[in-house]
Amino acid sequence: MLLEAYLNAASAISRMAVGDRNAPTVDSTYASPGYLSQHPWDHVEGAPYGTRGGSVVEHVFPADAEYVFEVDLVSGSNARFEDIDISIDGERVALIEYETGPAGGADGRGAVPMRTEPILIKAGQHQVAAAFVRKAEGPYEDLIRPHDWSYAGGGSGGPGITTLPHLRDLIIKGPYRVNRQSRRRRAARRSSAAGRPARRKSVPARGRFSPAWRATPTGGRSPPASSIG
Repeated sequence: MLLEAYLNAASAISRMAVGDRNAPTVDSTYASPGYLSQHPWDHVEGAPYGTRGGSVVEHVFPADAEYVFEVDLVSGSNARFEDIDISIDGERVALIEYETGPAGGADGRGAVPMRTEPILIKAGQHQVAAAFVRKAEGPYEDLIRPHDWSYAGGGSGGPGITTLPHLRDLIIKGPYRVNRQSRRRRAARRSSAAGRPARRKSVPARGRFSPAWRATPTGGRSPPASSIG
């Protein structure tokens, strides 16, 4: 049983290292916690600076392939210019323009989710962040004090209530169009590196009794200096 567990762990680690070309296409959904503030003055840890709200997750991409990132929003009636930044390991890979189309419910639930075009991602574990580009600094003045947990407040808004869109779910779809060539190249590089002996750099001796050659002003070399015992 112990040996079988080791073999299973080794197989899983190798798939993470070089990718799994037979990985099935699945939808991984990450839901934002309700006790989370997505106010403009609050920043989610791990998200790029200059953003508000959103979600930051650690996701394992099973293969070098294309993936689609989809966001499901809630609330945000009559809001505009609330673009969503999609970043991988701190680097932006897509910017989704916020659509103000009609929602399915009064609080924005049931609206058509927004997604990116297919993006090529290398296999392995990466930090994925989906957050709104921040457009305001500091708190806004409402007739009703905003809920500290803005996502938990919800609601469709109204006079005296500011309801910005909030990210409810981050969905990662894929893999699509698996790149099998890159997997072979990485496996070949790893095997060749493992079988090649390490090179040792030769360092000239500079001990007490080793000859020290010095350049002469005429461009030649002087004989070794005698060591003093």
